[in-house]
Amino acid sequence: MDRDNRPDQIAVFHFADTASLWRFAEVPAMDVVDAAVRVLLDGTESASINRIACLIAADAEAALGDLLNDLEDIGGLDLLAFGHPDTEVVAAAALCRRYVQDGTDAQALTSQVHNVFGHRCHPLIEVLSNLGDMFDTLDCVPNPSRQRLEANTKAAAEDLIAEADRLLTRALGIGGGGV
Repeated sequence: MDRDNRPDQIAVFHFADTASLWRFAEVPAMDVVDAAVRVLLDGTESASINRIACLIAADAEAALGDLLNDLEDIGGLDLLAFGHPDTEVVAAAALCRRYVQDGTDAQALTSQVHNVFGHRCHPLIEVLSNLGDMFDTLDCVPNPSRQRLEANTKAAAEDLIAEADRLLTRALGIGGGGV
């Protein structure tokens, strides 16, 4: 199920994207606080999201990790807990979503994915890391053309976004993939 088909869930998906990016130090804690506020403003009632939304800048970085580990009242968001294997998929997909929506440079995306996740990661993320290596050596060793690497990056990003959306919709019990 495409996240855009459920307007009532857009804020929850955005929160998951933002919180997973925070887990990998790609956004500041206050971005997660702002995303939590959006969830509440969209009408979701959650004591744990409320605790995050009430954080002040001085406390956010230190407190957020424990609060993300304790999202018991929104089923499925336990995938944001420290060490959960799906967190990296959601975070990498959030980077890919920016790339697809904002037109970020393919080489910049693969470089960022490689720097954040390396090669010991989910196989769909590793595809992007490998493409980053190919971009880095484009002029030095036989590689596909830049255009081919850009096309492969777009395809890999779309695959990763689809996987993250599948994981989130299943975790949150949305649509046919419910738990």
